[in-house]
Amino acid sequence: MFKNILSFCCLLVSSTSIAVQHADLHQKYLQALKQQPETDVLLQKALSLERQAFELSPTVFKYAFNIGVVYSYLNDHQASENWFVTALKIAQTDSHRESAIAALDNTKLELARIATNSWQPSVNVSMVLKSGAIELQGNKKAMLPKALGRHIVGQPVAKRIQPVKAYFRQFDRFSTENVLILSNRRGRSANEHFRRGFKDFYAWYKKQYFPHLKHEPFVVIFVDQPYTGHRLLRQLYPTSAELRDSPFLGVFNPQDNLILATVSAGYGTFLHELMHAMLHADFMDIPQWLDEAMASLYERSQWNNGALIPLPNWRLDNTQHSQLIDLNVFKAIEDDNVIDYQELSALRMLMLYLQSKGQLMSFYQSIKSSSELRSASNAIESLAIETLDWQRFVEQNISNYLADISKNSFQPVNSDEIRFIQSSLNKILATDYVVDGLWGSSTLRQVKTFQTQQGLGVDGVVGKNTLKKIKRVLATME
Repeated sequence: MFKNILSFCCLLVSSTSIAVQHADLHQKYLQALKQQPETDVLLQKALSLERQAFELSPTVFKYAFNIGVVYSYLNDHQASENWFVTALKIAQTDSHRESAIAALDNTKLELARIATNSWQPSVNVSMVLKSGAIELQGNKKAMLPKALGRHIVGQPVAKRIQPVKAYFRQFDRFSTENVLILSNRRGRSANEHFRRGFKDFYAWYKKQYFPHLKHEPFVVIFVDQPYTGHRLLRQLYPTSAELRDSPFLGVFNPQDNLILATVSAGYGTFLHELMHAMLHADFMDIPQWLDEAMASLYERSQWNNGALIPLPNWRLDNTQHSQLIDLNVFKAIEDDNVIDYQELSALRMLMLYLQSKGQLMSFYQSIKSSSELRSASNAIESLAIETLDWQRFVEQNISNYLADISKNSFQPVNSDEIRFIQSSLNKILATDYVVDGLWGSSTLRQVKTFQTQQGLGVDGVVGKNTLKKIKRVLATME
């Protein structure tokens, strides 16, 4: 019994000693972090001390959280993410969990910003496209009449517009054996559009998806403004009721092998319609859902080492992100129905996913060769996508997009960043405001109060200096 008591006493002394050690290391960490002037040597010393404290006591939330904050302060966001994940795992209170989640989401946003800073899209999409339909559904395309002449092998492609040449008197022309390009010349000549907007994109599509494609020559009309395109289409197809009030900016008419695209904001609309045209030539019976999904893929993209890389785009606007994460969204897609905004957003995300995995070409070919896979639900079920992998991919793309559209803003507009600011200032100022990711009057007051306390310029704007100060003060709190 005496031995048992002695062992218990030794264990108690040992535990007390460890507690004293990690508490002492933590105090030295705080001292190093609060020293002025701030240097990288002091910051690295502080990190080392807090990591030692965590090694001695790996269940103490504040150690892991502080390490994550300091790494974030040093802009090492990958290390920061890892430590916030650790902090979340050992969080024992709702307050801890809220802090860790807000910090983790903000760090993912920072990583997304790093990724999007390299985006220099060669394809832009006009913001006008965010409001309303921009493409004709397959059943409407089939209703378009024929206006151009028939192509005769051996004759110039320009002969095809002979029946309607009066409409193109003011258009510049350029042609090769597989395309006639017409431009209304306010921006670029037809030759420039060929070099910058057709040649490389067409070659990429053909190499990537249609290596053996043969087709009749395309007639491609580039216009600067939507109203020019609307007027021209009404002239070409006056009997088509479908065209009279449609607000679309681009169209492919399979009867004429004709593409019309507005290019005032880049070639995104054209790339959408070019994919329709090449799909039609390669796979005339393509199911509507796949036709629209693939056509949407390169609407916003950039060249990278000779490859055209699709980027998240405006289709994520007005889309319920929670539904995109759920693979069941594809089960509701029926080939006979019009594909709605939400479904097309999900389908484009699927195309992005498959393209990132290098599986899009094989997916397309499998549907082309199997009638059973023409159904969207059957085709997507055949992929056997891992749910967690899909969720991570969707969440990262959403984060990348939100970071991209907000990176030129001086005030936080991303909900993840606002939640981090709200959560941090609640802790620093001992307030209890709702952490909802919405920028409002209470958050503005918190920011101004913090700026006043820290001797910063009081403007209510969370710029780089204010955000860095928030992280530094957060990392020194007990």
